[in-house]
Amino acid sequence: MDAAEALRIGLVQQVYPADQCECALSKLTETILVGSPFTLRESKRMLNIVAGALAPSETEESLDQFVEATQSADFGEGVDAFLAKRPPQFRRG
Repeated sequence: MDAAEALRIGLVQQVYPADQCECALSKLTETILVGSPFTLRESKRMLNIVAGALAPSETEESLDQFVEATQSADFGEGVDAFLAKRPPQFRRG
């Protein structure tokens, strides 16, 4: 499958010419790094669980982690900042 087909079927969201990939990756990295450290950490952990989850207990654990993330101070700050149309002030660490 080529990149155009992957884009057409929704497997990827964007396709870049080879000479623009590094720049696009840098921009994506910047976007990710301004996010909540807690949410980034938990999202990564949840994706790792789901990617290998075969047992129902593992799926339940990932759902519990999602619920925990939505109850975090960083989640509340993100919502407040969005509603106030200001940049969020996430806790680091």
